[in-house]
Amino acid sequence: MAFTWLAAATLCLMVIVIVVNVVGRYLFRLPLQGTVEIAELALVVTVVFAFAYTEMENGHVTMDEVVARFPRRVRAVLIRIMYFAAAAFFFIMGWRAVVLSISHARPLMRVTDVLKIPIAPLIFIVAVGAVMFGLVLLIKGFSPLPIGEGEKDEVE
Repeated sequence: MAFTWLAAATLCLMVIVIVVNVVGRYLFRLPLQGTVEIAELALVVTVVFAFAYTEMENGHVTMDEVVARFPRRVRAVLIRIMYFAAAAFFFIMGWRAVVLSISHARPLMRVTDVLKIPIAPLIFIVAVGAVMFGLVLLIKGFSPLPIGEGEKDEVE
């Protein structure tokens, strides 16, 4: 839950920076330097921390027109396979993001162009978010599937 608040706070920071930039640019002819960089980096933090929370709240869009026609047991197996495959993907993504973060920190720290903000910590944040999302997917893969409204046991 703390990561959700961090994502929300980062989103608010991004909005404030963009508003200050627009007001400064058009009213005072003095734009805020590095607005694009700040917005890009804040968007990364917002998105990766919102993924896991959105999945926990069942907020992601699902397309199950084909799977919904299968018998319940087949659906349960397919849904679990999808959860485990997605969890594996996000665990691998997290692992590779850690490797990339380390490579961006050594031998020289890579930074953004204008504000010289180090990139490696943000890539590590992507790794944390990917692993959190993978954990949520893994937990959902092991949990019992809910019975939806109007769902039938067999296809007629």
